[in-house]
Amino acid sequence: MMKKGILILLVSLLVGCAPAKEEQVVLTFKDIDFVEYGSTFETKDCIEKTNGEIEEYPRLDTTLVGKQKLSFVVVKGDQKETFEKEIEVKDTQLPIIELKKQKDEIEYNGQYDALSYLQSVKDPVDGDLKYKKESEVQSSDKMYYTYHSDVNVKKAGTYTIQYRAVDKNGNETQVNLKLSVKAEEKKNEVKASTSQKEKTPPVQKTEPIQENVESKPPKEPQQADYSYVLTSTIAQTKSAQKTNKIVTVTSSSLSSRKAVVQYFVKSGNQWVEKMKVNGQLGKAGMGQGSENSTRTPIGTYHFTHAYGLKNNPGSLMSYTKINEHHYWCGQQYYNQFVDDTIMDHSQCSLSNDEHLMDYPGSYNYFASFNYNSSNVPGVGSAYFLHCSKGSYTMGCVAIPEAKMVYLLQNIDTSTIMIIDQVQKVTNH
Repeated sequence: MMKKGILILLVSLLVGCAPAKEEQVVLTFKDIDFVEYGSTFETKDCIEKTNGEIEEYPRLDTTLVGKQKLSFVVVKGDQKETFEKEIEVKDTQLPIIELKKQKDEIEYNGQYDALSYLQSVKDPVDGDLKYKKESEVQSSDKMYYTYHSDVNVKKAGTYTIQYRAVDKNGNETQVNLKLSVKAEEKKNEVKASTSQKEKTPPVQKTEPIQENVESKPPKEPQQADYSYVLTSTIAQTKSAQKTNKIVTVTSSSLSSRKAVVQYFVKSGNQWVEKMKVNGQLGKAGMGQGSENSTRTPIGTYHFTHAYGLKNNPGSLMSYTKINEHHYWCGQQYYNQFVDDTIMDHSQCSLSNDEHLMDYPGSYNYFASFNYNSSNVPGVGSAYFLHCSKGSYTMGCVAIPEAKMVYLLQNIDTSTIMIIDQVQKVTNH
């Protein structure tokens, strides 16, 4: 019995002297699967949390399209672990072709210069593109623009000049200009008298006047001639004095369900257009918003938060991934986001709320803005910039999903959004 007691004591002492097991090194990543080509991205923004120190952050080259594997070395005490994260760089931005006018007219058998109608051709990331004759274009060519014309100047009618631009990564934009050829004017022919044997040339009574034709500079583009917003117009807005990022949502009429959505950034002293895409407005067009209307509300706003059914695409704003507990309230917490695990939502009639999970496609990604920020019941709620699904919305603004992702990666809460008719943008 004595020996057995001593043995137990020795075992206990040995166990008590054993060193405590060191905590395992941990590193978790945020749900960022891709970033936009040419954007500024810090790899430290990939990190959700870690219990150690990261030796050195790897670099993501956003000038290279494709998947890149990033290695993070984490040190904790005497331990060192390597964690890998794969991120894809995508180029979703189309080159931009800006015309001086959308249509023109020339005389029968007249002349025209297709290139003279171009204001600029550029890629938002790679800059200006170079002209290449259509006959010289190869299928492998990139970073160029060209045009195709079917105009017959000796036949009256309306023809199309199609401009095409291709950027470094193969994204392509096409824009058309309509050119009308006037009908031929028939001149009255004077028949000579049968008794007249010779035609006497008319007497020149005065010397012909020699006109001095001075070369005139090209006419500056005027907003009234365009169905989208010019950078020169953005510079004239009051909003341009308050921020360096502006999103415009414009249409040609109040009743139109179609919009042009553009994104402008101030670079130095110049405003630059970074994105232009067709979008959708409310079923009843744009105007005064309200709970019972389907109009997109005209006004000047700023963005407040980013959301989505999908993982965070690298949003500059705070991002909430939508789940079954999330609502946009139309009653007790009017025009507010509700998480029913945090807020008591039991007194609300769910028929007045938007259960955000119920809108796949449209709400894959969306951004809220400060319409009715005072939360006045009846004035209208749940107005967002979201992904396109269908040909109109119930009052929101919708754009293609790839463009929505691009905006979330670039806009922030200081970005101003202007919603109005294109001719009234300078009122903002």
